[in-house]
Amino acid sequence: MSAASPTPFRPWPGTSGGQLQTFLGYWLRRHLRWKLPAEDLVVPSAPGVRLLCRATWQPGPRRARPALVIAHGLGGSSEASYAVSLGQAAWEAGWHVLRMNLRGAGASLELCPRLYNAGLSDDVLAVA
Repeated sequence: MSAASPTPFRPWPGTSGGQLQTFLGYWLRRHLRWKLPAEDLVVPSAPGVRLLCRATWQPGPRRARPALVIAHGLGGSSEASYAVSLGQAAWEAGWHVLRMNLRGAGASLELCPRLYNAGLSDDVLAVA
């Protein structure tokens, strides 16, 4: 059996420039919101550090499917359009989805009023 070849990238017609494609990707997704049911999970990471994750589980036993942990970028949160878009694609592919708020970001700010720091990989490990 041969593996399927990946679909080649084709930019939207009339959008050959990378900056325009980046802008259009943001513009077209700016109102994207998570519409599936989500469970709020509070995950302890370190002393005094609690993180909020939005978990959406596939039906059936949880161990039967893989899970994707999505950590947002600088200035983002679990509600960022790129986190929602990636989560929806993973959900449609059959994955559990955990959209993570890093410490001091999004709804985690109320649980952990510390400065945002995306360099703390222990937080991602705690969620995983």
